[in-house]
Amino acid sequence: QSSYLDSFLNLYGAGDGGGGPSRKQIEISLRQQNLESVVKVKLAKAEDFFEEIRKIPEASLPSWQGELYLELHRATYTTQAKIKKYNRLLEGALHDVELLAALCDENHNEEIDAVWRDTLLNQFHDILPGSSITWVYQDAEAMSQKNLEKLQDLQNKLLKKLSGQTSKSETKASTKPTGMLLLNTQSWEREEIVTLPKEAAYGTSDNKGEIIKTQVLPNGEVLTKISIAPLAMSSLIWNSKLSKPTTVTLSTKNGKAGDFQANSGVTVSNRAIENSLLRIEIAKDGTLSSIFDKQLKKEFLKGPGNQLLIWEDEPVSWPAWDVNHFYRETKPEAATLVTSEVLYQGPLAGALRQSYSIGHSKIELTISLSQDDKLLKVAAKVDWNEQKKMLRMESQSALQCKEASYEIQFGLLKRATYVNTSWDRAMFEVCGHRFVDLSEEELGMALINDCKYGHLVRDGLISLNLLRSSQDPDPVADLGEQVMAWAFYPHAEVLEKSDVLQRAHNFNSQLLSIATSQEFKSQKAFIEVDGKSVKLDTVKMAHDKKGLILRLYETFGCKSSVTLRFGQQWKAIHECDLLENVEQKLSGKTSEIQLDFSPFALRTLWLEP
Repeated sequence: QSSYLDSFLNLYGAGDGGGGPSRKQIEISLRQQNLESVVKVKLAKAEDFFEEIRKIPEASLPSWQGELYLELHRATYTTQAKIKKYNRLLEGALHDVELLAALCDENHNEEIDAVWRDTLLNQFHDILPGSSITWVYQDAEAMSQKNLEKLQDLQNKLLKKLSGQTSKSETKASTKPTGMLLLNTQSWEREEIVTLPKEAAYGTSDNKGEIIKTQVLPNGEVLTKISIAPLAMSSLIWNSKLSKPTTVTLSTKNGKAGDFQANSGVTVSNRAIENSLLRIEIAKDGTLSSIFDKQLKKEFLKGPGNQLLIWEDEPVSWPAWDVNHFYRETKPEAATLVTSEVLYQGPLAGALRQSYSIGHSKIELTISLSQDDKLLKVAAKVDWNEQKKMLRMESQSALQCKEASYEIQFGLLKRATYVNTSWDRAMFEVCGHRFVDLSEEELGMALINDCKYGHLVRDGLISLNLLRSSQDPDPVADLGEQVMAWAFYPHAEVLEKSDVLQRAHNFNSQLLSIATSQEFKSQKAFIEVDGKSVKLDTVKMAHDKKGLILRLYETFGCKSSVTLRFGQQWKAIHECDLLENVEQKLSGKTSEIQLDFSPFALRTLWLEP
C-alpha cells in the first residue's frame, strides 16, 4: 500500500507470453474477493485501474527523471547474435523499401506489413533477447532470411522503376550494364566509397559527366568516392572503350607503402594505417597502440585498443539471460595474432587483414580507412566454438568524461562512467544501439557498431560485448560463423555538435544501388530537411489513405526547429499519432513547413495530396 493509491494492478495468466488465465487462477481470484486476512481481489480490466489513477491529482503523484534500469538480464543484449543482426538488417531494409515505395508512388503496404508482422513477432521477449530454445532460432532465422530476400526483390523492382528501366528498355539495353544508379536513403548528404565492377576501371564519370578518381583492388573490383544529396539519386557511368585503367593499385608487397604520400591517399603496413587526418599505430600483438588525430593533434588511446578478450561467463542462474558482475574479477584470455597482411592501399582507401586464434575459436579482422576520413572500420568474421565464454572488444580511451552517451530508440541516454553509488555499480552492462560516445568539451570519440547492443564504459574503458556461448536453454547458442562490424570515430566538438549520429546511421545503412545502362542526372533532394538535431526517420505511403507519412524525432534532447521543403505542393499537412490517426491540421496547401520540437519529441505528419 502506498500513500497515493490503495490498490495495484496484477497481470496474470498461463506463462508470461500472453496466455489466458487458468481455471485454478480464476477460482483463487474469486475466493479472494473478500477473504479475511488476504488482499482483496477484483477481477477487472487494466483500463479500470488506470481510470482510478487518473482521478489522482497529477501534482501529488511521484515522478522520475532518467532511466529505469533493470538490474537483471543484462546478457539479453548479446545472446543469440544472429537474430539480433537479422533484426537490425530487417529494420533497415523495411525503412528503405517504404521510402522507395513512396518515391515510386506505389502502394506495397500489404507486402511490407507481412514482413513487419514477422519482424515484430521475432521481437517477442524470449526470441530477440536470446532466451528461447534451439528450434525457435532455426525458425526465426529462416523466416528472417526469407523476408530479407522478399525485401531485396521488392527493392530491386522499385529501383528499376526509379531508374526508368522497363521490360522493353531492358530488352533493348546492351547485355552488360554501363553504369550504376545509387540512392541515398538518409535525410543528409552522404559521401561514400562504393565498390564497382571491373569495367569501371577504364574510366568512370559521375552524374555531371566528369571523370572521377578510382582505385583498382587486387581482385579487379574498383573503388570510387561519390557524394549524394539527401534522399536523392545519382549515377556512375563507366567507359570500357579506354585502353587501360585510369588508376591502379599501388604495390603492397611486404607491407611497403608505395610511391605516394599519406596526405594524398591511404598507406598501410602491418604496423600502421595512415591518411591525411589519422595515424593508426598497431602493436606487435595486433592491437591498436595509437589513434592519433593529426587535425586535432590529439591521441585518443591510453592503452591497447581493439583488443579481443575471452572472459569466463558462468552466471549464477539463467545462463541465456544474465551476465554477473564478477566476470571482471577473472582473468581474460587475449587473442593471439597469427597473421597480418596488407590487402590494399591507394588514393581512396587502404585495408589490413589480421587473423587471430583465441580459445577454440578463430577470428579474422579487416581494418580499413578511407581517404580524408576519420572513420576507422573493423569488419570481423568469427568461427566461434566456445562454451560458457564471452567475447568482448575492449579499448582504453584517453578521454576523461563523467558521462557516456548511448543511442537508444529515437534518442539517447547519458550514463555515468564512474562508480559512486550502488546504482552506478549495478550498471556494469548497459544497452546501446548504433553508437556509444565519449565527449570532452571540444572533442570526443564514438564506438559505432552494426549489430551489437551490450556495452561497458568505465574510466575510459570502452567494452563491446560481441558474443556469448550460453548453453541453456539453447546448447548451441551462437556457435559457428558470426559476422559483425564496428568502427572508431574521433571527432571535433561534443557529441551534440558532431556528425556522430549521421555516421552511425550511415554505417548501418548502405547506399542502395542497381546496375543500369541509363544515365540519371538528377541530384535534387526528394525532401529537404533544414535544421539541426532533427532526423527525418521514416518516409512511407499512408496506410489507410492517400498521401505520405513522415516521422521525425529530435535526436539529442534539446529544443529545435526544422523546416521541411518538398519537391511538390501538398493539399494539406496534418499531425498524426503513431497509428496515423489525424490529430490536427498544421497547414493548408504548401510546399514547405516549419516545425518546433521539444527534447526527444517524436512527430508524425500526413501529407495529404
